[in-house]
Parts: sequence; C-alpha cells; structure tokens
Amino acid sequence: MGDWQRSNRKNKRYKLEPYSKQWVEDFAVLKNQISPLYGKNLLDFHHIGSTSVPGMLAKAQIDVCAVVADIEKVKDVRTAFEELGYEAKGDYVGQGEEYFTFTDADGQRKYNIHTLQQGNPAVEGYLSFRDYLTAFPEAMQKCPIF
Repeated sequence: MGDWQRSNRKNKRYKLEPYSKQWVEDFAVLKNQISPLYGKNLLDFHHIGSTSVPGMLAKAQIDVCAVVADIEKVKDVRTAFEELGYEAKGDYVGQGEEYFTFTDADGQRKYNIHTLQQGNPAVEGYLSFRDYLTAFPEAMQKCPIF
C-alpha cells in the first residue's frame, strides 16, 4: 500500500496496510499485558482506531482506549509502563488523558495507549468511530483516503 503523509506530524510518513486479523490477536496479548498495570482503577480496555475496524486500511499500530475511574492515579503507574518499554507522554493529545506509546527496536511505533477517565467525551468519540465504521463499512469507501 502507499504512504500517507501528515504535515502536522513532523512530515512523518505512514504506511497503510490492508486489514489483518493479527491485529485482533495483538490487542488480546496487549490487553493481558497492560490491564494489570492499572489495578482496580481500570474500568474498561477497548481496541480502537483503524486497526479495530475490519476491512479498513490502517497503520499497523494498535490503539487502545483504557478507561479508568481516576485519571490522577495513572501517574502512579508510569514507572511500570516505562519498565515495559513504553514512553509516558502525559496529556499529549490534549484531551485530559495519560498517553503511552511503545516503539520497537526498528523505530516503528507499535502501540498507543490512550488512558482516559470515565465520562471523558473522547472515550465516546473513539468508540463511536470504531462502532460506526464496523456497522457501516460502506462509509469507508466515501473517504478519499480509502
């Protein structure tokens, strides 16, 4: 597949790939690895973004929305994430989240963990994107990038 360039991301080039069932398996492994770090603060753990939508072209990066009861408590587990090789970016996207990324030895981003407090409107946005395109795959065809 072709590369796609976004100027607001330091002109980084992204390779879009056809949907892979492997992404579902990768998410399951990630969930088992990451969920325990949050302890009882974790309320839900969702596969989001383009890799969560069957049939959608995507960057081969697993995006997660971890929903917690108290976002302030997530600062207490940053070290645990860092010990697993994640980079803590804080409220990187600017929507009241704790954001963690994992980049492999080849410099390729593999995982993005968006941690949000229950009730944050961004949670609904992430889930609505995934659920709408899963329910109405023809909507993907209306977007010029696909």
